[in-house]
Amino acid sequence: MELEDVRRIAGETGLDEIFFNKASLVVSFAPPASSDGGGGSDAAAAAATAMKRINVYWTTGTVGTCVLHPTQGHTQMFRRNVTLSLLRELMQDPRLHTGAGYRRKRKRRRRGAGYSGNYNDGSSGASSRQDAYIPPSEEEALLERKKALESELEDIGAMLATHRRRREEEAERKAEIAAAKAAKEREEEEQREREERYRRREEMRWERGNEIEYYIYDGDLLEESFGQTCSSIAMDGNGYVLLYDDSDWAFRGLSKQLHDKLNGRSRDLPRPTYVSMGTQGRYYIKFADGKSEWVGPEEMSDSIYESSSSSVVSVAFGGDFEDYAIVWDCGDCSYSGVPKDVHNFIRSNGQERVRSLSLGPNGSYWLEMSHRTWWSGSAQFIKDMKKIERGGGTAKFVDFGANNTHIIRYSYDHNEGSWDN
Repeated sequence: MELEDVRRIAGETGLDEIFFNKASLVVSFAPPASSDGGGGSDAAAAAATAMKRINVYWTTGTVGTCVLHPTQGHTQMFRRNVTLSLLRELMQDPRLHTGAGYRRKRKRRRRGAGYSGNYNDGSSGASSRQDAYIPPSEEEALLERKKALESELEDIGAMLATHRRRREEEAERKAEIAAAKAAKEREEEEQREREERYRRREEMRWERGNEIEYYIYDGDLLEESFGQTCSSIAMDGNGYVLLYDDSDWAFRGLSKQLHDKLNGRSRDLPRPTYVSMGTQGRYYIKFADGKSEWVGPEEMSDSIYESSSSSVVSVAFGGDFEDYAIVWDCGDCSYSGVPKDVHNFIRSNGQERVRSLSLGPNGSYWLEMSHRTWWSGSAQFIKDMKKIERGGGTAKFVDFGANNTHIIRYSYDHNEGSWDN
């Protein structure tokens, strides 16, 4: 039943609301003090007049009627699952027999020792201790309501537990998604780093020349030793040396001093990273710790010792023992005994950086600056250079040796193919 419907029916049957407890879900009504029964049959009117109170538990449908019985005195009748239509009849005739219900009679307290005060039969409006009395029927209804609330609390607790579990599962799911996303981002970043390392490595190999053209004794052995991992190569016409990215090296026909530097070097010492060779036992070798050793003209040694702000990029040796050229990392160049053309090219293009300079016998040279390249040498050297250019290649490094020998490192221009000899 709805509380509004209960109050409406009570008003239509002439009853006054005398009590309301929202917590207990009960509302009580009684006839006005001057009520004559509200009409109807004599029996109904008498029953209505005898009614003292009607308690309606609107959520459970339990109705308790308190009446003054002619012979039994004050009695209470409780009926369950009362409908609105039956409620109307009970408000008109509280002693209506429905065939479903039970009755309890209120016991009078015996006068005697331990009793003080007057008994109130509920017929007057005065307050008494019985106003705080909860009839058994109401207590039972409250207990039922308590059980219902406890059950509801259990349901709410289960709902909260389910909500917490779902929230935790959602948090775990989001954490898993975030972790998977982070892992994917790390993997993608690692892949980008690998690709970037590969790109830089290939670009480095392209810049230093990943192909070789040579005119040298035992060139087939040199070609077998050469590869894209070759980081530095040098020759003097009688022998050669190759350094590799993995810090290994290969050589053939070296001077005794340079041979001892490489062949007898402990693997625990810093590895060689750059080497240059010249005739007459000259060489320059740099190691991974930045230190270097060389055999060459005194002027070259002075240039290296006096340079404090720049480091050596490359060293070239000319036909005579005193001829040399040093390229510094600042783009400058120190030299002596170079061909006149080389000297003029460098002086007339002073605003440009020198990238590489190689010297050889009989005025041979290869000069690379930041804006262009010049070269000159034997007929075989010129023939090999033109063949490279016709095939779409670009020379990256040149080294000269005795007897018009030479090595040319080159790379094909990007997107160019190879060519046949």
